Amino acid sequence: MIVDVDPLADAPPPRYAVESDEEDEYNPFQQPADGKWSPPEIKIVGKIPANRPLILASGHAGKYWAKGCQLGEQIGGVYVDKIQVGLVFSLETAAVVVSETSTRLPIAFMHPYAQTLAGQLKASSFSLLDIYPTPTYVSSEPIPFHDAPIRYLSTTQPDSAITSSAERFAPPNIVHSAISAALLSHIASTSPNSNATVLLLPFPRIPSPAPKVLENSDFFHLSEDVYQWPVETMDVVHTLLFAAIGEKSDAHWQTPSNINKIHLKIQTRAFNAGYDYLAGRRLTRFKHWASAFYSSGVVVGFVGMIVGLSVLVWITGTSTFQVFIAPYKGSRLQRRDFAEEPGSSFIQPIIPGVTVPLSHLPIILIAVLLCQIVHELGHAVAGALQARIIAAGPLHNLVLWILLNLLTQTALVVERTSGLGTAIISIGWKDLSQEGRLVVGIDDDSPLNSVLHVGSIVTGLDDVSLAVLGNQWSEYLLQNSSENTPWYGWRFARLL
Repeated sequence: MIVDVDPLADAPPPRYAVESDEEDEYNPFQQPADGKWSPPEIKIVGKIPANRPLILASGHAGKYWAKGCQLGEQIGGVYVDKIQVGLVFSLETAAVVVSETSTRLPIAFMHPYAQTLAGQLKASSFSLLDIYPTPTYVSSEPIPFHDAPIRYLSTTQPDSAITSSAERFAPPNIVHSAISAALLSHIASTSPNSNATVLLLPFPRIPSPAPKVLENSDFFHLSEDVYQWPVETMDVVHTLLFAAIGEKSDAHWQTPSNINKIHLKIQTRAFNAGYDYLAGRRLTRFKHWASAFYSSGVVVGFVGMIVGLSVLVWITGTSTFQVFIAPYKGSRLQRRDFAEEPGSSFIQPIIPGVTVPLSHLPIILIAVLLCQIVHELGHAVAGALQARIIAAGPLHNLVLWILLNLLTQTALVVERTSGLGTAIISIGWKDLSQEGRLVVGIDDDSPLNSVLHVGSIVTGLDDVSLAVLGNQWSEYLLQNSSENTPWYGWRFARLL
């Protein structure tokens, strides 16, 4: 039977206007029933003090906040069907649960999870931290993401610090995070007089829906951040989390950093304000040229990938030939002075203490840091333009290399024409070819270890001066010698 249909319409009626007994008809899209649903087994492990304020930080916001907050050692965990979902910490002023950092709960598990936390911990007040997606937030005027404020919801009148630093999460918007919504609604329905406040950080994307089943914890992604908020924003929300439970935090939120063996990782958001300013600009002409520039970086990166792989294959083949085939060729007897030098490659590895002096390590680290800043600047600019983000960083490094080479060639041309090129060259390095030869390394078993040091300048061999152009060092040491030739000697004037 068809109802509410315009008889003059040419199109077929919509599906909602067709009344039918669907259970009597074949539906290819019908999903089989999953059977009887059973409630999850939720257990809180550890000696966790009860009747204290509780801070619950969930998801992306909770994981990033926990990295910069001095929580101390973990004292317990929250397990759902024997899978760890929450990490429990204890501060002097409150208990802290960092939830859903390594796995996510299905929708059906949210209410039992919130009920267990509120029932077993018996918290005197609650402070929750979560996110809200700015693309779907409904407001009277559109708000760009970089201007989106921290928002809050509370069962009671919140602290004045919260109302002055955050804005109310207003209807008709809904909280996308089911765990915060479940806990807040549970507290409001069971203990209307309890103080519970949820603080919501702005998030640039719409979160993916909750999974249908609970998956095992994935701790390998704990070091990865989906989004990193500015330090100022995190410090404010850190203060508000404690203000919501009537406490004060003695320490500020700090930029996350970690040291793993010889790997040092430091994260900073000091330049985020400039990036947000760049993202909010609407310079059409600059955007056109910048998009073309970074689009060319994709082509350069693709060609560079092919060339790089080809060079690696060629070097691998050459090295294999030198190791396994070259030693069997040629005469077994040869003069020591004319020993065949190993094949050289146009790619010279820079290994402090091996191929370059260990004293060069600070200079190498500074150079790598500067190159990395230029590299990340490419990602930032291209990201603000929504252009070729991946190729932008290497493209900036390539442009930096071209500029440095142009500076070197310009200095050489100026030196030949006017003699002023030394002033340009002296900015980055010093030419020692007119003084002698620089000692960059000494064998451990060399008798010169007690005399020479790395950084010394050898000015002459016997009576032959090395402060001249050309390879006088090799020519003099590799000349034909006889038994009447006196022992070689070295002169060095000073240490660098």
